[in-house]
Amino acid sequence: LKNERFSQEQVIKMYDRICQTGPPQSRSRCSPIMELLIDAAGKLDGVDPSENPNKRWKKVEISLRQRLFAADWGIEIEKEEESTWL
Repeated sequence: LKNERFSQEQVIKMYDRICQTGPPQSRSRCSPIMELLIDAAGKLDGVDPSENPNKRWKKVEISLRQRLFAADWGIEIEKEEESTWL
């Protein structure tokens, strides 16, 4: 994510695409690629700001984990406006 300079919106789109094309995703039934995507977004928050100018990756990780949790319990949640993170 860091080397290719993906934005938060691109990561959200990747998450949505994985959910659309693969089996249903939830916290208890999460594919390995989904786990890697969410973990990578969380780890980017700890990178030196000079190497990673996008500082709001923790919000992306939290949002994606909330979506998985909600899917696990069948809860409908409103998607946050991602543009407010930038």
